[in-house]
Amino acid sequence: MKRINSIPICEALQDFYRANPHIMQKILNVRILRGWDELLGPMITQSTQKKFIKNRVLHVSVNSSVLRSELILSRKRLLAKLNEYAKGEVIDDIVIR
Repeated sequence: MKRINSIPICEALQDFYRANPHIMQKILNVRILRGWDELLGPMITQSTQKKFIKNRVLHVSVNSSVLRSELILSRKRLLAKLNEYAKGEVIDDIVIR
């Protein structure tokens, strides 16, 4: 049986994400949160208590004041690397507490 109206799955998914941009935004947010763990390594991941994204801002709570100051100093570099990891402009700022 030959299918006449078949399209590749990648095109179907692209059409779906274009029709539902809020779903794609949630996927990109998950990529950013996963990227935090992968890019910064296990030591910083263990010191991270909470992380979430709200209004295109990544909020991160850490339990070490020394680590917090180091992360604040490298905030712009982290922002660029996380957006690069997510393959899109997902977050505009990082708030570290």
